[in-house]
Amino acid sequence: MSPKNSLLVLGVALLGVLSSVPRVMAADAAPAANLPPLPQPMSVPAPGPMTDAPYAPQAILPGGVVIPLYPPDSPYLDRDRIREPEQYSMSAPGEIGSIIHIHNPSIEFHPGNASLNTGAVIILAAGGGHRTLNVGGEASDEVHYFANYGINTVILRNRLRSDGYEPRVDGVNDALQAIKLVRAHAGDWKLDPHKIGIMGFSAGAELAAAATLQWGEFDGRNDVPANPLAKVSSRPDFAGIIYPGPSLFAHGGTPAIPRDMPPSFITCSGWGDWIHAVWATQYFSAVLYDGVPNVEMHIYARGHHPGDKVGPDEPPSSGGLTDRGFIAYGTWPERFIDWFRDLGFLGKPGVETQAAKDVAANLGRARRSAEANPPLGVQLVSLHKNLDASVPDGLELVKSYGLTLVETAGTNGLTPEQFRAQLDAHGLKAFSSHFQYDALAADLPKVIAEAKVLGSRNIIVPWIPHKGVFTAAVASKAAADFNAWGRSIRAAGMRLGYHPHGGEFEDIPGGGDGFDVLARETDPRLVFFEMDIFWVAHAGKDPVALLRQYPTRWKIFHLKDMRKGAVTGLYTGQAPITDFVPLGSGRLDIAGILAEGRKIGVEDSIIEDEGVDPANNIPVSLRYLDSIKP
Repeated sequence: MSPKNSLLVLGVALLGVLSSVPRVMAADAAPAANLPPLPQPMSVPAPGPMTDAPYAPQAILPGGVVIPLYPPDSPYLDRDRIREPEQYSMSAPGEIGSIIHIHNPSIEFHPGNASLNTGAVIILAAGGGHRTLNVGGEASDEVHYFANYGINTVILRNRLRSDGYEPRVDGVNDALQAIKLVRAHAGDWKLDPHKIGIMGFSAGAELAAAATLQWGEFDGRNDVPANPLAKVSSRPDFAGIIYPGPSLFAHGGTPAIPRDMPPSFITCSGWGDWIHAVWATQYFSAVLYDGVPNVEMHIYARGHHPGDKVGPDEPPSSGGLTDRGFIAYGTWPERFIDWFRDLGFLGKPGVETQAAKDVAANLGRARRSAEANPPLGVQLVSLHKNLDASVPDGLELVKSYGLTLVETAGTNGLTPEQFRAQLDAHGLKAFSSHFQYDALAADLPKVIAEAKVLGSRNIIVPWIPHKGVFTAAVASKAAADFNAWGRSIRAAGMRLGYHPHGGEFEDIPGGGDGFDVLARETDPRLVFFEMDIFWVAHAGKDPVALLRQYPTRWKIFHLKDMRKGAVTGLYTGQAPITDFVPLGSGRLDIAGILAEGRKIGVEDSIIEDEGVDPANNIPVSLRYLDSIKP
């Protein structure tokens, strides 16, 4: 046979073989008529029955140890509904997708790989928009995943808005109580009590984020003799915040950030889930500016929120640990493990984590800000002894501090012209000057002329004469005078300001206080306020709250700190000299006050030291302010 014919025969033979393949496959796939029907799924989870006792939550996964969060008589529970059973929705045969009707909230413990046990435990708070608890993809799957790393897990069943509960209260309470309860059983479950954290998804991430901020308040409320967990801390040692809902920082919120706030890992997709990315970024930015150590965030370019509708060419909108169509967002669990390892949580139980070391080392941290602090100067009354002895020497001392701006309060025996000459000779500029109320009332043109000579652009009244209580009548009279003087001062190219000294903050009949009257009855175009943070706090007021209450009225700070333990709630405008201490060494949150001042546009900050040794204290204050520069 010729080579050509041989090839032809071989080709026909191969064609015949190939053409038979589909028939063989079809025959193999055909059901056999004699096979029995497939059995039904086994061990399908089901809710427990309704009885006369509180509902007993059932294990979501085999082997789970389930413990109710609260005793049956707890005031946190709705006793009228505690007997109602939960309701499951199945995502697949044998797998619970979501749960509703949770009236007896609980935890369910699952150990990690015993041979790899790290002692770490993650409490899993599933999402579901506070309508359902999506434990399938945001709790059950994670139990098996984290077990491979020797990480123990706890599934949290918290109460839902759809069942009549308030997530910001009841849900957060459930999360914090879960941390308490897990820590109380740390010995039973071979856990490290310093490696207990929470990971929340979407709505569950709202609970996790709140837990990092509100654990102290929860512990305080529950530190009562009848509570067996009274002395067990609900502080999480870490938090995972996964495609989160709005945190307490959303919508302009400014919750207090604990000095020992735990580290957080945050992740979300960006463009395809922008609102959750915004919420993630708000939380991240707030704690980053505060200086909280070891906060890590990953915002991925592609991806969607679980359940969102997506286009035909978009990755699927799955959640939890799913790979999301093999895009980078699907690798976030690996990034979490990297972070977890970096902070020491994958080490042996009982070994102090890097996270704990960094928290302890940063308890005294200063807050940060992206905005610059206002220009800094000194009130010359701080150095009145030095200036009374020698104006040139006193001003040379100011110059040695590296300052160029000053606020005057008199001219220390010199004429305004002579004092201005000394300022110029020392390279100093008076941008503001204090004049007494009676001086403006007696001869306003003279005050304006002196301020012009000094070069001041601000004329500040530091005190309103009054006897006893600072009444509404006193405030109204002063407001009328300020408005009248303010017109003349503005016409001269300057501004009038008032420096409250404490008495203005005493409550008056009818509600509010004298300062409220001043703020209400003065014309903002003619009168601004200079906040002395010491005298505000001395009267029992919160400087930050006052800044927020009147954000457009405060233009200058007087900065001085208050001795820890000093008595407050006084309206005398007088305090022992020992109550005045260098900035950063007292009880006032200087960094927080400055941060709020930056937000509202405070223009200048002035150090005023009325303490025992201002000449030596001012450099201490300057070093502190330098340490908290944004």
